[in-house]
Amino acid sequence: MVTLAAPMRPLATLAWGLLLVVLDFRIGGGVDLLPDPIGWVIGAVAAHALFRSVGESQPDARRWFAVTSATCAAAVLPAVPEWAGVQHPIILVAVSVAETVVVFAACTGIMSVLPTRRATANVVRWSNLGTAAALAVLVAGANVEPELAPLVLLTGVAALAVLVWFLILLFQAAKDPAPAY
Repeated sequence: MVTLAAPMRPLATLAWGLLLVVLDFRIGGGVDLLPDPIGWVIGAVAAHALFRSVGESQPDARRWFAVTSATCAAAVLPAVPEWAGVQHPIILVAVSVAETVVVFAACTGIMSVLPTRRATANVVRWSNLGTAAALAVLVAGANVEPELAPLVLLTGVAALAVLVWFLILLFQAAKDPAPAY
């Protein structure tokens, strides 16, 4: 039986990095005081640490943590102008897609290595994907039908709740003992 050398603590680091990304404190609509690019870099480093710690005995987990790390690293590019206050639809879509991929990939990796977290991670990943897709459709529809604005707000609140649930999952799973193989 082989035990991971490092526990799942990098999941908490991933959560802290994503908190930097999600939280915005802007003065006068300018630069965000919490630098999103640094949050994405922290997330990439944490996910890469998970990739390394899982080892080759868990190829599914390695693949999903690699996807998480690569997506965080790629998200640095659109995060720089967004951090500076640039509000362009392509930038917003790129960051939103990155957030969705990170949640899905990290949850799938967690499902592979932490059986006790499998059910929660599965619900979180699909809930996040569903709310992200619904929000994208509703935002596009609200440009044509302004009456959809309340649904956009409601779906946005639901998406935020799922993101909070994901962050809680990361912090809780980080305390789990390293799985044995």
